[in-house]
Amino acid sequence: MRRVEGVEGVEGVEGVGQCQSPSLFTLALTKILIMTKVTILFSFLLSSFCSLAQNAAVSPNYSKAVRIGLGELQKGQCTPCLEAYERAFALSQHSVLSYLRAARCAQMCEQIAQAKNLAEKALATNPSVTAQILQNTTQFPELQALATSKTGKQLLKKAKKLDAARAAQNAPTPE
Repeated sequence: MRRVEGVEGVEGVEGVGQCQSPSLFTLALTKILIMTKVTILFSFLLSSFCSLAQNAAVSPNYSKAVRIGLGELQKGQCTPCLEAYERAFALSQHSVLSYLRAARCAQMCEQIAQAKNLAEKALATNPSVTAQILQNTTQFPELQALATSKTGKQLLKKAKKLDAARAAQNAPTPE
């Protein structure tokens, strides 16, 4: 082996005009790729942890109230249904599905103003999910009557409009 000209401390194989060690560019690129993989892995783990933490935050009392509310809704018992969802909302106000089911209970009790109020809360919580649920009554048959009612149709129209506005806001702007 002999010393490669112009590079101190680096030896090469005789007869080969270039050094066999990786270039600084290759080393930097490798480091960037490793850091990118670490960042992606960290982001995935963090999102998984946050999802678990969010699910763990749902209290057993909330889950019980929601189950009771759904059971009463399925039996056609509007007053006990509304009471159960009111107990649930005292503990958490983040479920679009619960708001829509409670709106259906209010609608069954002919409390149209309350039904609209609960439906608007679903919309404010997440317009996209609100639209998906209202359009998928095969998965949520208890909401069929709400989805096909005047209130439901207006809600779906608003949800789509809000969703489109959010998508337009988040669209990249051409330069």
